[in-house]
Amino acid sequence: MKKVVLAVISAFILTGCTAEYNLDLTESKSIEEMTITENNTNDTYFEYLKNYSEYVPAIYDSQDPDIIEYDPEKEYYEMSNLSTDNRVNLNLNHTFNNNSIKNSNIIKTCYENVELDNNDANINIKTSRKFLCFDKYITLESVKINIKTDKKIVNHNADSVNNNTYTWVITPNNKDHKPIIMTSIDENSNTSNESDDISTKLKIILITLGAFIVVIIGIIIYKTKKYNSN
Repeated sequence: MKKVVLAVISAFILTGCTAEYNLDLTESKSIEEMTITENNTNDTYFEYLKNYSEYVPAIYDSQDPDIIEYDPEKEYYEMSNLSTDNRVNLNLNHTFNNNSIKNSNIIKTCYENVELDNNDANINIKTSRKFLCFDKYITLESVKINIKTDKKIVNHNADSVNNNTYTWVITPNNKDHKPIIMTSIDENSNTSNESDDISTKLKIILITLGAFIVVIIGIIIYKTKKYNSN
């Protein structure tokens, strides 16, 4: 299965193209998209890309069989080929549930190890350091990765941030040390914790105040009894 997605990637990489990868994590599901463009009509792979229409599996398979046949039980990328005579414009996209996005074929092709958890409360992304696709395709110029989220991110190593979109630009010069790291916090949990802290502090104040009142009343009673005895 891996070889099928690599066939697509290798085709545009060998032409010296750049690629843009988008991952939208703002919804309850994860939406993945990769756009491939090529303007060099004289390139050997231009016609191949322009007419590309093969099925690309969306879920990574570590068995990596040599021959891939269409399986209606498996998930595939939806492909849009809007290429013209002068320009290749190939788009792959797929909507994953939050449990399966970590097994994305595109992600697993370019990173050996991937931790990717996306749920209603938190996001946690951590990949291995090396971006593998440059070693496989030496003429790849750059890859731009955009990850969009509406959660509060407290730790990341993105090259730039624009509103809720975190961007990494990977090149042959930085490929050996370019992991993707992104961690969020559960704002609702923080709010709940803050409320718990306030409630605890209020209880301490009330208990202290109550104890103080009891002591004052005890002193008054003691002095009253002492005065009456005299």
